[in-house]
Amino acid sequence: MILNDIVEHDRLLDQLEMIDSLQRFGVAYHFDDEINMMLLNIYQNSDNQMRKENLYAAALEFRLLREYGYHSSPGTNDSVIYNEILVGGVFNNWICSTVFRTIEEVSGHLYDDIDPILAFQVRHAMELPLQWRMPRLEARLYVDVYERRSDSNPIVLELAKLDFNVLQALHQEEIKDMSSSETYDILKEKGHDVVSNLKKAWVDLLGSYMLEARRYLSGYTPTSEEYMENAGISITLIATQANLFVTNKINEKELEFLESYPELLYWSSVVFRLQDDLGTSPDELKRGDVSKSIQCYMHGNVVPEEATREHIKNLMRETWKKVNIHRATVSPLSQSVNGIKLNLVRAHCIYQHGDGHGSQNH
Repeated sequence: MILNDIVEHDRLLDQLEMIDSLQRFGVAYHFDDEINMMLLNIYQNSDNQMRKENLYAAALEFRLLREYGYHSSPGTNDSVIYNEILVGGVFNNWICSTVFRTIEEVSGHLYDDIDPILAFQVRHAMELPLQWRMPRLEARLYVDVYERRSDSNPIVLELAKLDFNVLQALHQEEIKDMSSSETYDILKEKGHDVVSNLKKAWVDLLGSYMLEARRYLSGYTPTSEEYMENAGISITLIATQANLFVTNKINEKELEFLESYPELLYWSSVVFRLQDDLGTSPDELKRGDVSKSIQCYMHGNVVPEEATREHIKNLMRETWKKVNIHRATVSPLSQSVNGIKLNLVRAHCIYQHGDGHGSQNH
C-alpha cells in the first residue's frame, strides 16, 4: 500500500527516496516485488534530463539501480563538483561512489550553513561509506535521523521501529538455538544434511592452518600473493557456516556452487581478511601469531608500516569493486545468500579502530 501510493502519485525522486528509506530501515525485504517493479520501470524510463539537472537524484538513482543489479551509468562527470550542487547530491554521490570507485576527499566547507541532520549524515558517510556498513546497525541509526526530518512518513517510521524490535527478539532466540544440538536436527528437517559441507569446509580450513604453521616454523615469510591465496581460504569458513544456518533460504544447488569457492565468496573473504589484518595484526603479533598481509608486504617490498597500511587500504577498496562486479553477475545464488557474503565484507565497523572483536580496548 505504501509503495502503490507513491507509484501512482509521486514523482521519480519521491519513489527513489522511499526505496532508499525502506532499504536503510532494513525493511525493504517486505517489499521486494514492489521495489523490483519500480526500479525496472525507472531503469526502462530513465530521465536523462533529470540526471543533468539534479545530481542528488542522479546519484540516488545510480546507487539503487546498481545495488539491485541494473547496469547504470552515473550520467555526470563525477570528478567535477559544481558550485550550485545541493549538498544532498554530494552526500549521495559519495555513498554511490563506493559502488564503482572511491572519492578520496570532499572539501570541508560543504558542512557550512547546511541542515544539521544532513551535516551529520555527510560526516557519517565520509567516515565509512554506506556500502561498507552493517545494515542492521545502520537501521537503528537511521531511525533516529529519519524521525527528526520534517518530511518523515509516520507509517514508515512505525514499521521500521516495529520491524527492528521484532527482529532483535528473533535473533536472540536464534542465538539460543544455534548453541544447541537442535540446530542440525532443524536443518535435516528442512532437507539439508550439512555434515559433508561442514567436513569439507573444516578440512580446507585445517589445511590452510597447516600451511601457515609450516611457514612459521621454518621462518619463511610468504609473498603477498602467497599469503592472500591461502588466507582467502582460511577465512571462508565463517561464510560457509553462515550459509548453512539460513535454513529457509539456501538449497542444494547453492551449496554445491559455494563449495567451488566462487569469485564472490573468494573476494568477499579477501576483503574480510584485509580488514582483520589491519585491525588485529599488532596484538596478534605480540602473541606470537604468524605474519599477516602487512608484514608480508613490508618484507617483500621493503617499505615502512605506514605506507604498507595505505597500500592494504587501497587494495581493500579495489577488491570491493570486484565484490560489486560479482555481486551483479548471474549465478545460482539468491539475493539472500549474496547478502550473507556482503555482510561478511561489511565488518569494517568491527575493525575500523583496531581489534573490535578480540581486544577489550576497542
